[in-house]
Amino acid sequence: MPVTIVQLQVLIQVEYDSLVVRLGLSPLPLDVYEVDDSGNGGVTAHGTDKRNATPGYTPTRIVLPEQPGDLDAWSAVQPTFPPSTFDRHTDEWPMWRSELWHEMVHQYQHQVLKNWNQADGRQGHAEGWPDAVGDVAASFGITQAELLRVL
Repeated sequence: MPVTIVQLQVLIQVEYDSLVVRLGLSPLPLDVYEVDDSGNGGVTAHGTDKRNATPGYTPTRIVLPEQPGDLDAWSAVQPTFPPSTFDRHTDEWPMWRSELWHEMVHQYQHQVLKNWNQADGRQGHAEGWPDAVGDVAASFGITQAELLRVL
């Protein structure tokens, strides 16, 4: 059965709250919405243009746009936390989870390592990114390579 955007927002919030506690982060608002390519969608409550289809991290929020067709593919069942596998080709890693974890690694990079710079020439993936991936992976008892496979 397909998931609604409201159900997905709840799933993502539960996962995010678990990550925040596990990694000692300060919570940020999550901006989870359906992309509206028509141009009539306006902006989200957090000010994001609903035409934006690119996930992202900012110091003030995590943006997780969802394509309407993707909602039909996902279950309303909360994935296990922590994940029992770090294989993105399983039901345990829907795209929303991979996107959330990717942006949360940037949050860790910024809040804990103090080494996040979106303008670093690689959209925050240069300085600090490898260390953040390594630290987050270690907190789950996996290697950096294993975590990178699901991001």
